[in-house]
Amino acid sequence: MTDQIEYTFSTPDGCELDVRNVKGTISVEGWDRSETQVVAHPRVEWARVDIHQEGRQIVARVKDGQGPSGIVGWLGHGRLPAVDFRVRLPFDRDAILC
Repeated sequence: MTDQIEYTFSTPDGCELDVRNVKGTISVEGWDRSETQVVAHPRVEWARVDIHQEGRQIVARVKDGQGPSGIVGWLGHGRLPAVDFRVRLPFDRDAILC
């Protein structure tokens, strides 16, 4: 695995969470902060991940990366890399999971 990507957003009034992941895991847990944290753990160094906030919505996406070259790249052409996500949401706030 490569280095993790971590973002923490202020969500005192709750949020809508939209995480899209074709490969890998998504775990969601509560915590006692008024923030939402999204941590991505790419399994390959060429993975590209986009995590951002749009108003009340927290968005996390795995994007198509360049990938390895040569025969390995040719065999995996068009596939998204595996990324594991861990999300922490406030216990006492409303959240809508998309």
